[in-house]
Amino acid sequence: MQVYLCEKPSQAKDIAAVLGCRKSEQGVFAGSGIIVTHCIGHILQQADPEDYNPDYKHWVMADLPIIPTQWKMLISPKTKAQFTVVKNVRRMPLRSSLQQMQIVKGK
Repeated sequence: MQVYLCEKPSQAKDIAAVLGCRKSEQGVFAGSGIIVTHCIGHILQQADPEDYNPDYKHWVMADLPIIPTQWKMLISPKTKAQFTVVKNVRRMPLRSSLQQMQIVKGK
């Protein structure tokens, strides 16, 4: 199985059409051994300072710079459904390895 992860929905639709993926359902296009899905907007967002420490909700100059030891990424509420689709596609069994996964970048 080949999986194509596109940057945006319109790109996924175009690539799916070229690859002959006729079945479309909930953010996924499927064809013979091929799945095309997409991200949408900013599917993840950086955590705000207060997500690291509640004291940073009202920070002062003395707090700067705020540099976390490990950066947190949050799922955007607007794109949570598509994030779940991408996560589920990612977990589908592949014939051999993740090397089969192809990432298509937008322009």
